[in-house]
Amino acid sequence: RAATSHNIILILYTRGTSMRSIRSFYLFSLLCIFLATSFSLSSPLLPKSSTFEVKNVQVASTPMSFGIFQVEYEEPVVITQATTCPPHDPSSIDPHASNCICDYTSQTSCSSSICSQCDDSLCQLVKTEGYPTLQDGVPFEVQMNKTDTRFFMFHMPKFGEAFDVRGSVHTGRVSLTMDPRQSATTDNASWFSTVMGNLIMIGCPDQTSYRTGTYFISAIAHYSDVSFRLVARRVSLPAPPTPQEQSNESACQSDDTHECIFDGMPIHRDVDTAAIQSDDELQVHFKYNFTGCKTIGIGLHSTFGADADLYISDYDPLGYSQSSLYMSVSNGDDTATLNLCSPDGEWKLLFFTVDCWQPDSQGFVNFTLSLNTRFTSTSLRNTPMNELIYYDSAHLLSSSMSLELDGKRFLCGSFYFDCTNFWMMYPSKNSVPFYPVSNALTLPIKRDNFDTPPLASNIVTFAVMLNYTSTTPVVSLLESNLPKLQVQMGWALTSQSGRTLNANFTATQVYSSCNSAAFATIQNKIDSIASSESQVVTSDQVVDLEFQLSVEQFSGDYFACAQLLKQFMTSNSQSKLINTTACTYTRSQSQYDFDPCCSNLGKWYQNCVPRPAVVPVTSSSINKDSIANSQCQSKSCITSLLEDYQFAQTKAQCPTFDASSSTITKYNNYRNCKDRFYSSASSTALNCFTDSDCVTWGTTCNLQTLQCMVNRTEQDTSFLDCLVETGDGSPGFLQSFISVLGLQNNSTKDMIVKTLYSQVNGAGCIDPSNGGISLIQKPFQLHGVGHEDCPPQICEDNTCEVVDNTCWKYNRGWYWAPDFKVADKNTCETPLLPNWNSSYCNGLSQTDCQNSLASLSSSFCGWSEDNGRNFIELSQVDSEAGCQATSICAVVGSNGASIVTNLTSNDCQNQFACTSNVSITDKDTCLSSGHCSFNDYLVDTNGNKLDGACKFNRTLPSVLLNDDGYWLSPYCKTGKISIPNACLDLAVTQAECGNENGVWVPRINTREECLRESGCLQNVNEAQYSFTFYGTARSFSLQPTPKSCQVAKGTWQNYYTWNQGRWVGGSMRNVTWQPRAINSKYSWANSMNFLKTQQSFFEAVGVNTAAQARSSAVCQRSLTQSFLNTVSCECGSGDKNGNCYSQDSGIPLAVARPCAGFASNWTVGQAQVLFTIDSLSVGCSEVIFSSISALEYKGQAGRSLSSNFLTFNQDIQYGITNSDGASVGVLRGDGLSFSTSLPLQQKTKFCLPLRDLGEFTSVFSELDFAVKRNGNLIPLNLQDIELVGTSLLCGTVTQEQGTNGVFPISRRADWNSITKIRSLDGTSFILSNILAALFSAVAIANLLAIGFALYNRINGSRWLLTDTVLIFMALFIIIRAVYFFIIPYTIAGSATDYVLSSIPTFLYFTAFSLILAFWVATVRRQMAKDSKILVRYGTTIVIVTNVILYCIFLTLVITYSQIVQKPLTSSCGRRTEISLAKGQEQQKAIALSYAVVVAFLSLVFGIGFLYFGRAIMKRMANAESGRSAMKRRMTIMTFIFSLSFLLHSPFIIIVAALSENPVSVFSFLGLVVTEIFPVTFFLFISNRLRAVSHSSSSSRTGGGGMTKSASYEMSKNSAKSRPASQHSVRINVEPTEPPAQI
Repeated sequence: RAATSHNIILILYTRGTSMRSIRSFYLFSLLCIFLATSFSLSSPLLPKSSTFEVKNVQVASTPMSFGIFQVEYEEPVVITQATTCPPHDPSSIDPHASNCICDYTSQTSCSSSICSQCDDSLCQLVKTEGYPTLQDGVPFEVQMNKTDTRFFMFHMPKFGEAFDVRGSVHTGRVSLTMDPRQSATTDNASWFSTVMGNLIMIGCPDQTSYRTGTYFISAIAHYSDVSFRLVARRVSLPAPPTPQEQSNESACQSDDTHECIFDGMPIHRDVDTAAIQSDDELQVHFKYNFTGCKTIGIGLHSTFGADADLYISDYDPLGYSQSSLYMSVSNGDDTATLNLCSPDGEWKLLFFTVDCWQPDSQGFVNFTLSLNTRFTSTSLRNTPMNELIYYDSAHLLSSSMSLELDGKRFLCGSFYFDCTNFWMMYPSKNSVPFYPVSNALTLPIKRDNFDTPPLASNIVTFAVMLNYTSTTPVVSLLESNLPKLQVQMGWALTSQSGRTLNANFTATQVYSSCNSAAFATIQNKIDSIASSESQVVTSDQVVDLEFQLSVEQFSGDYFACAQLLKQFMTSNSQSKLINTTACTYTRSQSQYDFDPCCSNLGKWYQNCVPRPAVVPVTSSSINKDSIANSQCQSKSCITSLLEDYQFAQTKAQCPTFDASSSTITKYNNYRNCKDRFYSSASSTALNCFTDSDCVTWGTTCNLQTLQCMVNRTEQDTSFLDCLVETGDGSPGFLQSFISVLGLQNNSTKDMIVKTLYSQVNGAGCIDPSNGGISLIQKPFQLHGVGHEDCPPQICEDNTCEVVDNTCWKYNRGWYWAPDFKVADKNTCETPLLPNWNSSYCNGLSQTDCQNSLASLSSSFCGWSEDNGRNFIELSQVDSEAGCQATSICAVVGSNGASIVTNLTSNDCQNQFACTSNVSITDKDTCLSSGHCSFNDYLVDTNGNKLDGACKFNRTLPSVLLNDDGYWLSPYCKTGKISIPNACLDLAVTQAECGNENGVWVPRINTREECLRESGCLQNVNEAQYSFTFYGTARSFSLQPTPKSCQVAKGTWQNYYTWNQGRWVGGSMRNVTWQPRAINSKYSWANSMNFLKTQQSFFEAVGVNTAAQARSSAVCQRSLTQSFLNTVSCECGSGDKNGNCYSQDSGIPLAVARPCAGFASNWTVGQAQVLFTIDSLSVGCSEVIFSSISALEYKGQAGRSLSSNFLTFNQDIQYGITNSDGASVGVLRGDGLSFSTSLPLQQKTKFCLPLRDLGEFTSVFSELDFAVKRNGNLIPLNLQDIELVGTSLLCGTVTQEQGTNGVFPISRRADWNSITKIRSLDGTSFILSNILAALFSAVAIANLLAIGFALYNRINGSRWLLTDTVLIFMALFIIIRAVYFFIIPYTIAGSATDYVLSSIPTFLYFTAFSLILAFWVATVRRQMAKDSKILVRYGTTIVIVTNVILYCIFLTLVITYSQIVQKPLTSSCGRRTEISLAKGQEQQKAIALSYAVVVAFLSLVFGIGFLYFGRAIMKRMANAESGRSAMKRRMTIMTFIFSLSFLLHSPFIIIVAALSENPVSVFSFLGLVVTEIFPVTFFLFISNRLRAVSHSSSSSRTGGGGMTKSASYEMSKNSAKSRPASQHSVRINVEPTEPPAQI
């Protein structure tokens, strides 16, 4: 626009306008430029591109699916942050002004002698501890270990400046407090900011806690190690608005619902929550009217102990939660900085809602709401996107946009609870939207450090959660809705040039392409992490590393290849009615709340059990079209790979590891032992009324505290013995403790306890007067978001539980954290204890306490129960002599022990008191009396006992309401007292109770009434907060029966306890004359460190469960990883490096940890593996199991070439052969192998699942295992093989066999010794033997004829053509007979198969080719008069024909043999290439070609015999009439020979086509008709015996001895005159051929 205006100016100037006009127009143009620029800056900057893709990932057994959006802009994007405080009047006076300001950050000025405001002890502490000083606006990087506390200092020298302290977290969770007092704690600091939301603390001059001087900032790490950046700024504030500026504000009018707020005019409110009648009144509403484009800063400050949240809306006057434009829900100060423009210069209203959700201890929420549109140079800052910290950017940007679908707006941060479609901001599409982990998920992740990607300056990325499955599946948004989502971006974001980003737009879906090299880079990282995982010790470490693996698997380079693998499979979904525990309702349906398979609330009433439901059932199949259209190098190999992948995904069962359940179990087991030996709340072992009650460790009863005086060493070792004995309930736990403690593998339990005690016992501070766990040993305090006003709960470690407490009712991130530590002996012994009266020095300093001794007597007579530390003074005895003469009788009643002096022992024992009510004076009444714990609730705030109270039902939480994230079970609202499954309101009188829909309950005074109600005490927070677990909350659920309670892992018990009265006699006690002294209350002595004990126990549990955690992780990863590696390499873009197919056999499926002395059973997919107590001699071994696919052995039994001539047996695709190459068995399933870290001493029992491979036949009747050796499978001949059910085969294997790999098989009983294997069924066996007999009979006749021919040749007869034919026929018949005799008993190898099946066929053709050749020569005899020419002609035909036949034959057989010898797995690593072995397919094609050649030759021979036979018969028809017999024989020969060969042609084709399923009868009939019959006929008509007989008679008459020429001449010249019979004797084949020629 500026360029256009300048061009106008030049045009006007060239037209010769006057200078005045030009000057005016220049001014006008500049105005245009200004307006155009202003318009440009006021208009929103639209995205350059906006895209999304769908990703899914599994984190800690929680599958999640996201829509990942990426919005790119032309300009860099900045986030605007303002420090919003009420304006400051420079003329105002500091109300806390003094003559000097102590600067603790400066050692030179930190002294009371320099400034009276300085505390010298604090100066020394700062110097000793070396607290870092934060410089104005300078980032300070902080590293902290978990549970650490660090202090920092920041100095504010000038009144009127605000401070702005912000923490930006790299990793972990941290909370901040800030106060002028170094001693301020998290319970009383003036400013605080906790782990929820942003870490912001803003101090304004108008706040009562604001001071000039040094502020102390404390940082507390939670859950895990922490890394964060701390920045503190001094901020100058704008002056109050002038009257003129105030008048520029719109005339906003407050109404009944909204109060107007104006620029620079803060609003203070004190909300009394006790006076509020409904939750709606907790929300206070304001509005602001503006025009034009403004940067608006809003600040909400709540006083400590209370918290209010800020919601801003541009369209909903009562905007709250999801209807908001912006929200800030930090625990502490809430701020917002918005860049907004009103449309077309009109006025625009903003609506503010302050939600007073957390009152302080007095029931008030005091807050200040400020709004500024005027800023100073330090109060408004722009931070470029690429300068944000990755982790922290999710919080900073979480409320800078909204999503809208079908008119409904969603605005939910990653930390918020009540979002149906919650989403999270994060800066890179390759990073993880589940980090920071959302509170809506239950992910036990304790380690948050991984390599974060760099942030882009002009890209904003966010994620929309589609669905996840934690305890139940939750669908938040359908994937089909993503293209319809309206995105509104940018109230906290602007472009670098100042343009807003708040424009609506949608996004288009994109798909990433798989790049082999990029995937390999990610895979190397994954392999490195997996390698590290194999070295870790505990299950917690495994879970942490699995989280890092999930991060890598979510990266774009990895996920693109994962999507490619997914595209190769087609998902088929159909609805089926099945019994399931799946949740069948959505969160928006009312049934969801009360379904135990869906919500925690539902589990409060019943348990989730399988029930009939219609659910979608998904199956997968290989998408051949997708493979065909891919760029995979070998599509057949990928098809084979996907067969295994499909089976693995549908059939494999990975072991599960529930980290949450494991964590809860270890907490419960630890706490149960602790309660058993220390806690009087759950055990009576420490409570006593007389010495006879203390039997556990043989001690006496402290009648002053009513606890047994225990031997602490015995008490502690008993506790440790319980821990070691109980463990986690699994075998091998002792070995885990041995590993943790570094002991020898053969260490006993006593040695373990002794060593553990020495490691956890050391110098510490204890309270000797307490038999249980004293307060000084409880350095942990319960903390939590929204629980700042709850009474302190303390614990000796972080395992204590809270039971049904009204205050600690929220599931809002509460945790046990260190509260104080006794560091040394001096600190421990500082608290004083006057030995005559423990409360004497209360409220006095140490000096005043010591000085008070001067006014008291030096000694006193006292009674002590704790070895002289605490005494009860007998004031009436004032001398040592009187004290020695005094004896006391201690009588224990309901008010403690009372003392009666100077009684005898018998009289003392007869001094009885009732422990339940001291006013009861008779035994019977006492024993029937007691105290019901219900009555403990009936006490008002002044300690007065009440006669009763009004009972109300609890409020039900709902997933559709805001409270779902805070309460997981029915709860009591503020002001009511929580009792089991109900609430008490002590403020409601009996008269009012009925009107309030309550029930009046009086005090309970009988045992029957007290124990009438019982229920299930069940975990409340089993769904742990966010990412970790730090305690247990339990409450009485509404499980209906003890059985259902047990299923819910609860305890069925009475609601209230009845402490029955005891009629107790007195106990005699001694008194002593004791010097009056002031001692230390606590002792520095050896004591057990409970936190160390807990850590050692948890570490041992982690070691014992590490194998289970790894097993689940390895299996889940392996089911996809190995396939994905191949797909990315084979089908991804980019360079391919080497063979994509792994040569390794086996996919890791599970990790086991068997231990010496324990039998253990491990699930490996669908298999089971059992180790005996003697499997190991010492220690525990890590065992990694791998599955070996049966597809590796698919197609290794090759096809027989003879099967295309005559097939009686089927091919075995998964066959097993013995050393003789005979097929002796068949695979019945996948194999299993293992590797062990220690040698096994005994065999291991494998139970392997049977897989339907379609190969089982009755021939292989014996079940067995086969071991893999050198690529071959060898049956093991196991004697203990057992079929369990119908699908599990069990047997024991050695370590060597298990290491190589074991497969389930079916085999022959005589597999090892047999070389001839009958592989035919009954019919085929009989027919094969009949054929062998028929061929043998014909062979015998043939041999006899050859024998006579030889005999005649010896006797001088000539060798005839017929004799040569007989030789070839004899060879054919003999080999056929041998073949059919042995085929029922063996399967021939390649060479034998050639001899026995293929050569006979061609010998058959050779024999008949001789006959056919001379039939051709006879027909063609007129071509030459010389008989030699005819002989050569016929011989040439025979030779050429047979050379062609045998060349074809050799070519086919050699090619076939090469395929048999060629490895079938060369191009696909260890697997076959396609679903049927590629080699078998090629063999089948060649065998079919062989059959086609044979069929063609048969057809040619058949046609030849028919044609030339008819030609011969025609010539004979033209001859003289005396040849009728010869004509008949010729006709019969022509018919039989031609018909046999014409039938042989289709017969061969049909047999080849039916080779997979041969028909034995058809093959039998075909061979008889086409082979046996024509050969038999030839033998009959060419009977050599008849020829020999006739030759002998002719010789005697002279006819048989003709010479060749004479015979020919006689034949030529005398043909017409000679009788036909003289010709017929010798011319049996060629009846017109001259006898000499024959």
